[in-house]
Amino acid sequence: MLFSREDFQGYLDCFNEKRYDDIVSYFGEDCILYYFTDWKLHPEPIKSLSGKSAFKANYISLHDTFDEDLKLGVFMSTEENLFVELYTTFRAKKDADFTAGFMKKGDLFYCNQYIDYDLHPDGKFKQIRIGQFNTIDPAKSPAFK
Repeated sequence: MLFSREDFQGYLDCFNEKRYDDIVSYFGEDCILYYFTDWKLHPEPIKSLSGKSAFKANYISLHDTFDEDLKLGVFMSTEENLFVELYTTFRAKKDADFTAGFMKKGDLFYCNQYIDYDLHPDGKFKQIRIGQFNTIDPAKSPAFK
């Protein structure tokens, strides 16, 4: 199955609207999500989530503390893979520790991420690898205007 930009935007709409059951409908049963590791700070095992229920539980917990919004930049698709660039905004709903450091209620964090999706033949996500490219000054990014 070949994803179009519009198809993928539908997935992002589900994510931004926190429709978790709709989000995981894009996942294969064996889907694994891998997060970037910042080896500059300290070597650590690769962080991952395996399966739909782990994804839902993780993001329900995250979204209890942070509002997260995804905007699509670069989009490339083949029958076997998707590659996207996302502009991601986190807003703290309460004081909390975060990957980017401690955030007070109302603080914002912006980042630019590259994500590679391996696909099953039916188009469901098989493996997702997230790499953070950069933190962003939103005043200099067209994605945040």
